[in-house]
Amino acid sequence: MMNVLVTGGAGYIGSHVVEELQKNGFTPIVYDNLSTGHAAAVPEEVQLVEGDIHDVAFLKHIMAQFEIDAVIHFAASSLVGESMENPSKYYFNNVEGWLHLLEAMKGAGVDYIVFSSTAAVYGEPESVPIKEDSCLNPTNVYGRTKLMIEKMLADYDMAYEMRYVALRYFNAAGASPSRDIGEDHDPESHLIPLVLKTAQGVRRLPSMVLTMLLQTVPVCVIMFMSATWQRHMFWHSSICWLEERAACIIWAVKMVSACARSSMLLKRLRG
Repeated sequence: MMNVLVTGGAGYIGSHVVEELQKNGFTPIVYDNLSTGHAAAVPEEVQLVEGDIHDVAFLKHIMAQFEIDAVIHFAASSLVGESMENPSKYYFNNVEGWLHLLEAMKGAGVDYIVFSSTAAVYGEPESVPIKEDSCLNPTNVYGRTKLMIEKMLADYDMAYEMRYVALRYFNAAGASPSRDIGEDHDPESHLIPLVLKTAQGVRRLPSMVLTMLLQTVPVCVIMFMSATWQRHMFWHSSICWLEERAACIIWAVKMVSACARSSMLLKRLRG
């Protein structure tokens, strides 16, 4: 199976994907600077490399040392409000950091990547549900950095045959039923945990968020009922949202794996 470098693998979604990679027979190697991630979220048997995404030489060394076949990239700044107040941090961490990762991959001969993008690239949707080919018009710096990265990926694919999948999701929620990992943000900014904490009486829900919920919850209910009817999907617990996204990422890795095998087969046939 493939050796997969998971940048930001000590973070919330990254740590769950590491768990799913293990379950599916992949060998994950976590690369994280632990600025927002947690070493304790990485299983003891998984190699954790503490490093910065901007360190191209070290990244290339790690990719060579662990014979990396593919990368799943989660390492990024991701607070929408902060991105508007401090855009330089987001262009530096997200866009420039991404360029450094791509250059390290190119130098190490790693050609396959799964990118954790965001539904924020769509901005205010013209229609609901949002379709993949809906208009891309991000309304905040965070979304714009992610869209820039997607365009960079397309250019690297065209120029260097670097195959990629970009996953646009939002509001992942829940926790692993098998390990003691879950959301551990400080401060917490994700919508679903804020709603749950409000229901528990731990905190008050900001009026702006409450207004947004009143506007969007009916749509979410309709979308969920539609999904239940069409796909016979049953609601087991809040972890299903995260499990669906993890499953989607695993599917993307498997597709990358298939591409890698096809590429090697073509080389052998041509040789």
